[in-house]
Amino acid sequence: MKMTLMGFDFLARVRKSSIIFSLVLFPVLSTYLGIGFGAGWIIGVAWSLLNIFAITGLIKNTFVPAGKSYFKIALVFLAKFPLLYVAGFVALKSGYFPVTALLAGFIWPFFVMSMKALGRLFLKLDDTEELHLEKNSPAH
Repeated sequence: MKMTLMGFDFLARVRKSSIIFSLVLFPVLSTYLGIGFGAGWIIGVAWSLLNIFAITGLIKNTFVPAGKSYFKIALVFLAKFPLLYVAGFVALKSGYFPVTALLAGFIWPFFVMSMKALGRLFLKLDDTEELHLEKNSPAH
């Protein structure tokens, strides 16, 4: 079984799926658990996605040789640590949103990431041995 690495395109798909499914769940959560819970859910998802986006930016700008830019690294550090963490602190301390909603929203992209990885494993999406055609086959 041949395994391929899940790269930055995997994170982009996780981001897109997380946004779509969280927006689908927002009206359901708001209806049954209250608008504060729904808003906290969306804020938690946004907080998590921004965090993942910042970490991805740090990795791209630090470890990928072609993309190394010290200005971008400093910019991501300044955006991630003070701004993102202060925004999270304010959302938690405001009292407008239930902590469980913020936590559930923050965990959501990691749940989507896990489900996508398990789907790739069990559906064998990376196993391309069956997909290769012989050079002299009539279908080629």
